[in-house]
Amino acid sequence: MTINPSTIRFEDAIRDCTKMFYSAARADNVDLDLEAHASISQLGSGYVDIDAGRVGQVIANLITNSTLFVFHTSSAH
Repeated sequence: MTINPSTIRFEDAIRDCTKMFYSAARADNVDLDLEAHASISQLGSGYVDIDAGRVGQVIANLITNSTLFVFHTSSAH
């Protein structure tokens, strides 16, 4: 496994990762909203050294799993 860190704004990295899910969520009548926690602004500049590709994979998995959970639990009621 290769780690490719770069210095980027954390909030921008998360926003870029979620963009690909907005249209699919809208089509499924799911509101996908991104809101940064106050602790992000406490980082100071907001820049972090991360592997954006790996972070993107984690965010994609979280969104995918959460939408599966929403559809599974809503159809059970």
